[in-house]
Order: sequence, then C-alpha cells, then structure tokens
Amino acid sequence: MPGPQGPQGAQGAQGSTGTTGGIASARAGLVTTSASGTTVNVAFSTAIGTTNYTVSVIVYQAPTGFGSGSCYINVESQTTTGFAFSCRSASNGNLTTINGGVTFEYIAIIVN
Repeated sequence: MPGPQGPQGAQGAQGSTGTTGGIASARAGLVTTSASGTTVNVAFSTAIGTTNYTVSVIVYQAPTGFGSGSCYINVESQTTTGFAFSCRSASNGNLTTINGGVTFEYIAIIVN
C-alpha cells in the first residue's frame, strides 16, 4: 500500500517564447475574376514576408461556368505580396481560359 502524498513542489522556471505562428504565418481570402482570361493575380492585404509558402486554391462560385474544358489550377508565381494562378489543360498543360465572374477561395501558409 502506498504512503501519503507529499507536499507540492516549487513552480518551475518560465519556458522560452515559442516561434511566431497563427495568422502572421498565413493569408486567406476570396478573389473574383473581373473578365475572362488565363491568369488570376492575388494580392495579399499585407505581405507574408517570404516566398516559401504553399497555396491552395478552390472554386467557390462559378455562376456562368468555370471556363474552357477540363483543367487543373496551377500556381504560376509567388512573391511576398501575392501569387498568380492559372487553369491548365488536363490533357496537355496548355493555358485555358477562366470565365469572368468566377470566385476562388485561397489560403497561403508559410512552410517552416
């Protein structure tokens, strides 16, 4: 049979501050195409501070249809202030047209 519990020990030292995370490490939002075209440019409201981030883009609304043919979304370029993406043909990788009025959701997260 165990004996009685002893008194509580002293509190340990304060730990070190962790790395910055949360909203400072990500950007998210909506972007709507104003006219049909092949490339969509996204500008962050504030710079993300690096080009080492991953991006996810999905179609949110496409009231007039998405565009021409079967395609995949491809991130074409990334800067600290935003990125550009396009729709590329699933059969040959060529740029295809995205209709005007299509709204996309995106999230960009810094890769540590």
